[in-house]
Amino acid sequence: MKNNDIKDWVNALRSGEYKQGKDRLCIGNRYCCLGVMIDVLIDGDWEPIDNDVWSFNGNLMMPTGDLLEKLGLSLQAAHMLTLLNDKRMSFNYIADFIELNHYKLYENHVTDWKYPDEKE
Repeated sequence: MKNNDIKDWVNALRSGEYKQGKDRLCIGNRYCCLGVMIDVLIDGDWEPIDNDVWSFNGNLMMPTGDLLEKLGLSLQAAHMLTLLNDKRMSFNYIADFIELNHYKLYENHVTDWKYPDEKE
């Protein structure tokens, strides 16, 4: 990912502007961390689906592979971030995770993620 994109995404996660949700990119007024990424970095519109569920380009739970590739985020990194989000790790924690691993976000087969609570 581009450094400016990471910075904008991390700042949005920490801003308090977004309420955190889980299981969907956007439901009601709540976003998962990848929904925040889309909202901040991609031009386009969210489309209402049903019961406050929103989709982006027809996707409810995960950005398309094309969109991830465009942003420079690997599918493995997207799955890891979704896991952290859906296990209710805070947006601040996820922002710290992104900063610690920014140079790995485009790679697949990463086995040595760094976590904010680990001491070096």
